[in-house]
Amino acid sequence: MAANLYKRYVETSPDILQQLRSGDESAWRDLHREHYPRLWSSVQRILNNPTLADDVVQEAFIKAHRDIRRFAGQSQLGTWLYRIAINQALDTVRKTQRTGRWLSFFAPVAAEGENQPAIPEGRVDPIASLGLEHAELRETISRPWRN
Repeated sequence: MAANLYKRYVETSPDILQQLRSGDESAWRDLHREHYPRLWSSVQRILNNPTLADDVVQEAFIKAHRDIRRFAGQSQLGTWLYRIAINQALDTVRKTQRTGRWLSFFAPVAAEGENQPAIPEGRVDPIASLGLEHAELRETISRPWRN
């Protein structure tokens, strides 16, 4: 355990950085295995949603993989990954708040004395209204020909 903790705080070696930059899968697997638990734990504390935390940490590793050439080495690799993951989590929180504001803006307003109407939950399939749109379009197009 102590060796594992010590390993986290050792500076990133140029060899490991070169392997990561060259796309070495085993280097990325080791990096993921080493840092995933700490990143997930930190992101989970921000989001309080295990599934969303998994997604955010995965996005952080994808971003790190895409931007590894921009890592200057002025900090430890784990610190860089941590900042990416935390920023991804904070972006997710901001996006969720923005979405919540828009949903509350479009929520139906109950008349005085009535209970607040329930907002339907769940995902609406985009194809669900496609038939209606096509029917309306057909009606609009065929109307001039009927007269």
